[in-house]
Formats: sequence, structure tokens, C-alpha cells
Amino acid sequence: MQEAHHNKDGSDMKQLDLSMKKKTDHYQDLINKACIPFGLLKRFPDNNLQLMVQSGAKGSSVNCMQISCLLGQIELEGRRPPLMLSGRSLPSFLPYDTSPRAGGFVDGRFLTGIRPQEYFFHCMAGREVQLQKDNAYYDKISDANIQRLFYVLV
Repeated sequence: MQEAHHNKDGSDMKQLDLSMKKKTDHYQDLINKACIPFGLLKRFPDNNLQLMVQSGAKGSSVNCMQISCLLGQIELEGRRPPLMLSGRSLPSFLPYDTSPRAGGFVDGRFLTGIRPQEYFFHCMAGREVQLQKDNAYYDKISDANIQRLFYVLV
């Protein structure tokens, strides 16, 4: 993994990301099939969340899975979260850790809570989506951060 990380064109890391994604997707699908609808404590129509989603009032099946099952593999720009220069995805993981969790796989769910590392990965992905939706928002945030840095440095 260290060699793939230091490869200049990034093709090795891309291949590694794709192979890990195939594996995690398989297990994510198995977990989701086990949870919804038969793994729920209350099933439709007694489950109000399922009632809202299936009636079309609010939410989606993805929301149900994130609340009841797991969040799954976090992706940034179509790939797993990148490694820092130290070889870690986050400071709490070992360098070049090959575990799914270190690569952004979130096995927690919102119903019972997620770990701080999982929350950080989830926020990274949410930030990316927000920036894609609204470039004006991105420009405002960038300008504000540049101004703050300027005042700190001066």
C-alpha cells in the first residue's frame, strides 16, 4: 500500500480503492437486506419512518438505511478518503492501515450513533456534496477563511 500511495499518477491507489469498494459494497448489501424490512423492530405500517418514506411524504430508502442499518463506504470524488503524507487517513489510524474502517467504511448507524472518526468521514462527504451544489457558497466560505487567515497572520 505504501508503494501505491507514493505512485505519482495515482493509478495504483485508484485500483486499490475499486477493489476495496467491491468488497465493502457486497457486505453493505448483505447488511441492508438483513435489516430492511425484516430486521426492523417495527415493520411497515407500524414503523413511522417507513410509513413516511413509502408514502412519498419525506425521505428516501437511503435515509432509512443510514438510520437503521449502516452508512457504508464514504466516497470523496468517487474514491475512498485520501491518505495524508503520513500514510494515515485520519490521525487515529495506523499508517497504511488496510482495514475498511480506516478507508472510510462506516459500519455505524444514526439510530445508535457513530464513532468520531466515522462522523468526520461523513462530514467530509457532506461538505463535498454541499460544495458541488452551490459554488457561490464555496466562494463565500473561501473568502471568509482567507480573510480570517490574513488577520491571524497580520
